[in-house]
Amino acid sequence: MPRRLAKNIVYSASTSLADGLLLLLLIFAARLLGARDFGTFSFALAVASILTFLTNMGLDSLAIREIAIDKTCARKIIGRVIAWKILVSVVAETSFLLLAHAFIKNTEALDAMLWLSIAALLRSFNMTLRSFLQAFDRFDLETRIVVFERILLFGLGLPVLYFATGPVSLAMVFAVSRLLGTGTYAAIIHTRVCRLAPHLDWNFIKRFQIRALPLGMAVVIFGVYAQLDVLLLGAFRGPSEVGLFSAPAKIYEGLLVVGMVVNSVIYPRLSSLSSRNVAAMDDLYIRGLKYMAVVGALVTVIGILYGPDITRLLFGAQFSAARTVLTLLLGAVSLRLCIGTAFTFLRSLGAHKSVMYLSLLGLGTKLAGDLALIPTMGARGAATTTLISEAVILIGALSATAFFGHRIRWRSVSAVRIAVSAGAGWTVGTLLPQMAFETEMLIVGLAYLACLALLRVFDRTEFALMRALLTKRGAP
Repeated sequence: MPRRLAKNIVYSASTSLADGLLLLLLIFAARLLGARDFGTFSFALAVASILTFLTNMGLDSLAIREIAIDKTCARKIIGRVIAWKILVSVVAETSFLLLAHAFIKNTEALDAMLWLSIAALLRSFNMTLRSFLQAFDRFDLETRIVVFERILLFGLGLPVLYFATGPVSLAMVFAVSRLLGTGTYAAIIHTRVCRLAPHLDWNFIKRFQIRALPLGMAVVIFGVYAQLDVLLLGAFRGPSEVGLFSAPAKIYEGLLVVGMVVNSVIYPRLSSLSSRNVAAMDDLYIRGLKYMAVVGALVTVIGILYGPDITRLLFGAQFSAARTVLTLLLGAVSLRLCIGTAFTFLRSLGAHKSVMYLSLLGLGTKLAGDLALIPTMGARGAATTTLISEAVILIGALSATAFFGHRIRWRSVSAVRIAVSAGAGWTVGTLLPQMAFETEMLIVGLAYLACLALLRVFDRTEFALMRALLTKRGAP
């Protein structure tokens, strides 16, 4: 793989490490706020987050693809997309405020929701501006801005959690840090990458938005899919049960960042290869799936063996009822990681309708499962439904890529050898004598990696990439 790809993976990984500060802040929030208040914050965040997806409507991904193919159209696309998002955001926020005041009766939840709605809209702009940087291969600038924003959020949020009361103050911190992050993105892109000149061109927007609409619908559907558990738990079981689900769900979401790192780097390259080198495109897709399977298998084994211990360590005794939830969600990580790579591949082909239909399939499966299980099983039912629905989506996604002529052979992604390695890691974990579970996890991880090496899961090209990542040639 080219040296630039190795560098971009390093930059993207650094961005994800910065996202770890957000995860750490939410872990502190769960411990300090308790299950009920953290549930109130999580419910407000879930409702407000839908604004992020409603104001995206597929524009970011389509912009990356178009700019990656032809960078001469970048200035035109950037100015018009930003102008359109400003207009859509004003309409969306006004509608949200009216609906929230009409239907939300809990004053604390409503106040948190209003602040988080502002943060959600700013996050939508951040995602758009980040997509422009990715399209220009400027992962270095993206990394610096994300690190700044996350340090700011953590630095403001932690004192607020210790000295302020309730979830509203934390919601205000999210809004302030997002505002400063958005301003920084805009300033750096304007001065270092491409002049920002918002211009509302109705003809361009109509054509561009129509092309992006299938993917935009998929983004909205998948966004609702991601928040559905929390919304239905809040409706059927109340904030305490939302807290018991949301705390381990944050760990699950944090682990998915691994997939975002790889997919954000390979998406522009896949889009570029789709029109000139299909064989190289398929090779990159297969490698992406293999990397996701390697990471996911280890996470699943760790979740099965040490889910309860991890819950107790991170969230304390008050979240002991969430240990089964974490185990189930960690089991779903490998499925979700592979879904992300398959969706990235479909988007690079321009198969936006397929992504939309698959997202709708997942939403329907999850809605049916949640309605059946949440009223009686609560958070455990939501986690079980997540595992089932993501298995359904993955089967559909792999079938869709095969339909477009890109059939995946399990041998090419080393599925059997990865499964054998995972089984070896699990066996080692069950046979270990009693010791600190952190030490046990380390031993299990090393046994898993040793088995991967013994079975030659990685080829010479992948070892060359690893060497590049670990030497100055792949460093920033």
